[in-house]
Amino acid sequence: MSVFSRFSLIPLVSLTLALPALAFAPANMEGPDPKLAPGKVSTRVKQGNISETICNPRWIAKAKPTAKSSEALMKKQLKAWGYDDRDVTHYVEDHVIPVEVGGHPTDAKNQWPQSVGDKWNAATKDKLEEYVNREVCSGRMTLKEGQSVFQKGWVDVFHVYCGAQPDDVCTMPGSPVLLENTKPVAK
Repeated sequence: MSVFSRFSLIPLVSLTLALPALAFAPANMEGPDPKLAPGKVSTRVKQGNISETICNPRWIAKAKPTAKSSEALMKKQLKAWGYDDRDVTHYVEDHVIPVEVGGHPTDAKNQWPQSVGDKWNAATKDKLEEYVNREVCSGRMTLKEGQSVFQKGWVDVFHVYCGAQPDDVCTMPGSPVLLENTKPVAK
């Protein structure tokens, strides 16, 4: 083997070793591409009826889509959006604007496949969703303020209200409308 061919194999071997990592690159944990799923609010939820809708756990449970319809939509999105990993057990079909703060429960523009296995995963986002729901239902945030939290990139907002780590507890007071430049809080 010539010196030239031996050295020309190094980039090829390096690329071959890197391909598995590239093929299973995680999806954007902040949310979907806004062109694909920009988020959508439900026209049935208004500030004046939150006690009957988003502040009522029975209403929330009833409003959420079935597991079967969520999985069917997730399969379509994983393929259409070019996810390399299309194993539905690695995701949950999540809402861009959560049903808990008046997000549309079934519109595909408000849903996306969110990872369950990464650091900033669906379970971590659920903590922020529950926190914002409590703030809206207590009157410390308006419905519009609660919805706007999830239109800013939820991980940055998690840093503001909850902390720097996914296992932090969401207890930070304040209104997301006032948070134009969200920055992580020191804990």
